[in-house]
Amino acid sequence: MGYNIGLILVAVLSTSTCSILAIAYSWKLGLVVVFADLPPLVTAGYLKIRFDAKLDLEVSKRYSASASIASEAITAICTVSSLTIEGSVIDKYSKELDQAVASSQKPLLRMMVCFAFD
Repeated sequence: MGYNIGLILVAVLSTSTCSILAIAYSWKLGLVVVFADLPPLVTAGYLKIRFDAKLDLEVSKRYSASASIASEAITAICTVSSLTIEGSVIDKYSKELDQAVASSQKPLLRMMVCFAFD
């Protein structure tokens, strides 16, 4: 948590310092930058952080299902090998991973759009 708060503090201080310097250097251009350009940038950064946190939570849930399949197969490796069902276990694991990747593409696209504006 210390790193995250430090990162937020650095971002706020550098943004406010740059805004003050822009207004001091050329007040007309500085006001345009502060009031026209800064709000969309801050909004895009905020949305990117929110989408990233949501995506991280969703991805961890999706990959935990595939990890449980792998863990179960490894725990019962003697049963899996004696029944020669390695192929079906691998297929089940692959399908679960493919589902996780496919369901992550749309949220990743939204996050990349916000990242492009940031």
